Amino acid sequence: MITIRESQDVVPKNATLKQLADDIANQVRLGLDKVVLNYFDPNTFHMPTERSFETILKPLFQCLSDDKKTAAHTLALPKINLSAKPQDRCLGYLTGIDLSSKVSIQKQAKALIRPENIGLSSDDLFNERANTLTGKPRTPSVNITRTQSKEMLKLRNQLEFDIKRKPRVFANVISEKHNTLGGDTGLLGKQMAWHGWWARYEHGAICWNGEAACEVHGAIWSKYYALGGPDSYLGPPKTDESTTADKIGRYNHFDRASIYWTPQSGAHEVADFILEKWQELGSEKSFLGYPVTDPLRAADKVGLYNHFQNGSIYWTPKTGAHEVHGAIRSKWQALGWDQSSLGYPVSDEATLFDGKGKYNRFEGGEIRCDSHSGVYLANPDVSTLTLRCVKLHCIDETGTNSASERGAGEMAIGGSLIEISPAGENISKFGLVDLEGGWDDNEWTSPRDLVATPINPNNDWPKIFLATFVLIDLDSGDYAKTLDELVKEVRPIVKDKLEKALLAAGTAGLTAAPLCATVGFVTAKLAAYIIDQVFAWISGAWHDDPFQPGNMILELSGPGALFSGGMYDSPDTYWTSTGHDGKYEYWLDWVLS
Repeated sequence: MITIRESQDVVPKNATLKQLADDIANQVRLGLDKVVLNYFDPNTFHMPTERSFETILKPLFQCLSDDKKTAAHTLALPKINLSAKPQDRCLGYLTGIDLSSKVSIQKQAKALIRPENIGLSSDDLFNERANTLTGKPRTPSVNITRTQSKEMLKLRNQLEFDIKRKPRVFANVISEKHNTLGGDTGLLGKQMAWHGWWARYEHGAICWNGEAACEVHGAIWSKYYALGGPDSYLGPPKTDESTTADKIGRYNHFDRASIYWTPQSGAHEVADFILEKWQELGSEKSFLGYPVTDPLRAADKVGLYNHFQNGSIYWTPKTGAHEVHGAIRSKWQALGWDQSSLGYPVSDEATLFDGKGKYNRFEGGEIRCDSHSGVYLANPDVSTLTLRCVKLHCIDETGTNSASERGAGEMAIGGSLIEISPAGENISKFGLVDLEGGWDDNEWTSPRDLVATPINPNNDWPKIFLATFVLIDLDSGDYAKTLDELVKEVRPIVKDKLEKALLAAGTAGLTAAPLCATVGFVTAKLAAYIIDQVFAWISGAWHDDPFQPGNMILELSGPGALFSGGMYDSPDTYWTSTGHDGKYEYWLDWVLS
């Protein structure tokens, strides 16, 4: 199996490449100062009329508050001498730039004579690519804990407050419920313990759930009590024990789970997303039947599952909850369940395109079943690569300095995806994909697709993809647009300098496909590094705090390449980013489909 290689690292490993990139970054840094100086003194510091670093950055500066503009001007003034030349020695030959000129900074830099020539060999570029792309093992993205929900904790606090204020009200309500069930000689027997908002009896319990008093008894009570009872993550009962539609089983629904019982299967809990999937399929009336296990933790400590009479439901934060049953489940079991190369299911059983066979798709492939071939492993045709945002979590809301305020701003993400192959380059822009609508700060949801690109099945390998992206607070300016425009402006300059450096070193065969693709990759990597530097300077020089861009690199070295472990999706990549007085964490991944 050919393994897909990934990286987040855009800092150049080669010292000469870093010097080349820093040189271009310093040109953009001068553009930042030029925009500030022009704003306060347009008659001295003239803006170029053609597209340039200055014209790209100017709209951002104009959106800043007056105090930030003044602070930026205070920082910019000491950086120039009386002849409007930069006086920072770290700029080297770029101190020859004239900030008062109408000629753009990059045009002036191109005309300046550099005191030393930069020479690069083709090996320098090939080694840069090799040192950037290293495989990494598949690791769990999150460890699941079974804790009380925020709603349950809030209810508990409210109940405890009400009990102290009106203890007799609860005593009366629970006593009335007990009497309707036959009192001390009835279904529950005598009271054994009093807990304020619930009472334990010889054969069960009665709990107040905030709206009504509900009873639990028999085998379901024994299971509920063993799991922690009313103080557990299940929460209080929402129903009395009831009979299922088929007249065979019994059940109680709780705040976050249900417990079902039959004489054959016993009493078992089904909770959260697995419960939702089971109910979606028809609960006990579905082809799965009744649960025969409680929720169990998978061996990797990430997934949860329930086995049912005729199948299973598996859940992870990334894949969601999916059912597997019949011959396909038996095949998956024989291969090692979720510990096999297939990983977890990512679909329910579905019908094949021919309308005859069935299949389940897993993280690492498919299991198919039809009358002609029986049950067999099949690799789905891979034609698309998708970058996804798996989760967004607000730590501090943007726009406030108060640590006590928590929430989610109007968050989006924007950027671009560059595909590089020996045949050339293809750029896909994605702008302001909404990350807020329908999302909850503290719960996993379905991943959001950011950008998808077709995988050309030709022989132009390897194919390298570099995604550059930035979080956006929609109230704080379109930094995604600036990011995209800077990438477009920087990349041709980087590529031109690389090719000149190769020629200066006597490198021949610049049009050869492998070297052409490697030049494209290094160009994209250095451009991403330069943009990182620029956004950091915006924070310092302009006293603004945009979210810092992120970068993800992926190499498909040949047809049939999969992620480590034979997976069709990559491990989650974790990011944490601050900006506009806020702090967010988010997770991205790649998916082949």
